[in-house]
Amino acid sequence: DQLHCEIELSAQASIGETKAVADQVKQILLRDPNVLRVDWVLGQSAPSFYYNMIGTRQDSPRFGEALIQTKVVKEPAKLVRDLQATLDREVTNAQIRLLMLEQGPPYNAPIELRITGDNSDLIQSYGEHIRTMLMKIPSVTQTQADMTDMLPRLVYDINEDESRALGIPLVEIARQLQTSLEGSVGGSILEGNEEVPIRVRLARDERSDLPSIEKVDLIHPSSVSGKGTVSLAALGSPTVRAEAATIARFNGNRINEVRAYLKAGVLPSTVLEAVQRELQLPENAPPDGCSIEFGGESSKRTEAVGQLLGNVTLLAASIVFVLVISLRSFRAMAAILGIAVLSFGLAILSLGLTGFPFGFTAIVGAMGMIGIAINDSIVVLAELRSDPRSRKGDQERILELLLQSTRHVLCTTFTVGCSFIPMLLEGGTFWPPMAMVISGGVFGATWLALYWIPAVHLLFWRHRADDAVLTQGARQYSECVTVPVDSVSLPLPA
Repeated sequence: DQLHCEIELSAQASIGETKAVADQVKQILLRDPNVLRVDWVLGQSAPSFYYNMIGTRQDSPRFGEALIQTKVVKEPAKLVRDLQATLDREVTNAQIRLLMLEQGPPYNAPIELRITGDNSDLIQSYGEHIRTMLMKIPSVTQTQADMTDMLPRLVYDINEDESRALGIPLVEIARQLQTSLEGSVGGSILEGNEEVPIRVRLARDERSDLPSIEKVDLIHPSSVSGKGTVSLAALGSPTVRAEAATIARFNGNRINEVRAYLKAGVLPSTVLEAVQRELQLPENAPPDGCSIEFGGESSKRTEAVGQLLGNVTLLAASIVFVLVISLRSFRAMAAILGIAVLSFGLAILSLGLTGFPFGFTAIVGAMGMIGIAINDSIVVLAELRSDPRSRKGDQERILELLLQSTRHVLCTTFTVGCSFIPMLLEGGTFWPPMAMVISGGVFGATWLALYWIPAVHLLFWRHRADDAVLTQGARQYSECVTVPVDSVSLPLPA
């Protein structure tokens, strides 16, 4: 029953323009009867109200993020798609992204393509080509690139001979312009429990346009009273250039990151496959001097799963050590490990049959399920190994022991399985996959404990008992046979 929305204006937009767009978006959203409340945070990322939301925007006047409270709907993805279409149609001066709260590690966009190269113009033009290619994919709703936004930059061509003759070096000109236009911190005041810096600079009407900036007086460094001034217009002429608003770097390389946002309910992996097919075409291949790599959901998921599965070695070693110490048998340990592997497969099968997504929480649940799943098998195997007739492969005795253990095994299973019913009934995509994995694995492990463990026990220990009987009989037979030393050696019967 919660969504979040991001709005992003052009690079030169002010916080006032962002607020006006946020108010417009809020009114559009509240027209839908399923939307109950919209709360905005402007100029920075909203506080993390979900586990995989990490705020990356600070001091960004053109950015805003909202938490949207909705009614509980059966198809939240359809609600998001409908609202997104309405926002795209009615708000044309901003990029608006309506997003669901989804599973997995945090990422900036589902699909990210990092274009690296030394030539800024080349990676910028190739980034625009990639954006055009992405928009042709039906599941892509919006695209964005780091080098798309251009900002006007005012550049003064200073006459160095004139400035040198006046005794004002270029470094001093830059310093005085920085102080006059951007300001200099000259102290601070205390507001409540917060210390606020005081920035001193020219008034807005004296620095808001080009004629006003040309009238800025530069003070001669040797002038103590400030009377030795010269106008900026006397030292050079201004030019306006368009430059990229941001030049991002990744691992020390200059990059142009192209991001694609998808329709609600579409898996990023399917879109990534379509993007990779498009990049294999000759017209979409990166030009010389450019390279491309993938980020986004795929990269973060691979990284997170790799870190998670890195603990599997330690987990497996711990299980082997405990089983060998407790059961005092490598064969028993192998039988229990077989239960662990098979129960993991049954857990994933139950997840697929119920239609829940295989995500981060499901992997965590599966790893925790293994420790619970092998408990029943340990109980059954210990019972079979403790009885002398069972160790000799007496199937009737094995059946009697199984019937004695069944009640305890089933009680444990139903206790564990029923405890996850509240999570299954909760709905959503966070708790139900974990609950289904654990419940499915535990119920499957119970079936394995009652069928797999007796079969493996017969396979491993019956032959071992038969071998012991044959060895003992051969020893007794050999003791009864006496062969004189002087007689002819005869082969003993088999």
